[in-house]
Amino acid sequence: MAALLRISVADPSNVLQAYGAGAKVYIQRGTTDLVADSSALTSVSVVAGTTEYEYADAAGTPGTDRYFIRYGTASPSVADDYSGWTGPLLAGALSGEVITLETFKTWADIDDTVDDPWLPLAIGSCNRAIIGPSGVGLDLGPSPDTTRTYDASAAVRNGTRLYIPGGIRSFTTVEVSTDEATWTAVTSDVRIGPASHERPPGEPGSYIEFKPYTASYSTFAGYHYIRITGTAFATFGWDAWPMDLVQAAVAATKRMMQDRQGRSEFPNETNALRYIDKALLMCHRPRSFPAIR
Repeated sequence: MAALLRISVADPSNVLQAYGAGAKVYIQRGTTDLVADSSALTSVSVVAGTTEYEYADAAGTPGTDRYFIRYGTASPSVADDYSGWTGPLLAGALSGEVITLETFKTWADIDDTVDDPWLPLAIGSCNRAIIGPSGVGLDLGPSPDTTRTYDASAAVRNGTRLYIPGGIRSFTTVEVSTDEATWTAVTSDVRIGPASHERPPGEPGSYIEFKPYTASYSTFAGYHYIRITGTAFATFGWDAWPMDLVQAAVAATKRMMQDRQGRSEFPNETNALRYIDKALLMCHRPRSFPAIR
């Protein structure tokens, strides 16, 4: 199972000042609590004003693998180019979570553990309300899938366009077949739409379609299957959960927390989930989140 590592950088400006433009968070992964037993994994660039970062580890094991991070220059060559190590850190499961306990406490500015025993129940309720059939109906987070096969009969506009539930950000190959045994590549004739400059930052495309006036192939009609291949966490789904839904889940959880602490012994889930209902109404507007279909 893939793992999602969340990294908080309290003061990005200080990091950039200390390690220069292009400073990075360097990540290592191991299976023990000793950094010496870990090995280099990847790095994430520090961006001014951005305090929360996520790294999707396709080969990671949530709750088992240990992660260690440190800051460094863009091209470190000596020990002084790095900070000390922080860790070990544990990563959570990638899919099925709009927010986690850690992200809620960060957003809500909570630094104690008093409510930790019951908060996961409230958070789970909010996640289910968003992901379940009464919400968007699917997991919009970055998918670990590298290949998906679709029914070609679902293509619209005379077979030239196929909508991708949850959205699509990139692909390596697009192929068509009549029997799932022999595949014909149509990659160069297909594009993602709407174009990146026509959708908000971070939003994936909602469909693939044949480019106008392609030389060889111009429609999915006549085929039974469409296969899209890409890269884990970079092809299907959003690059992160839409912020409107994250904030709605945080607000709903916080309302349940306030109900429990002040107004009643048990949190009022119905009232709290109204925050999510409002966000979902926004999701289903024609131009809002078009990748949800």
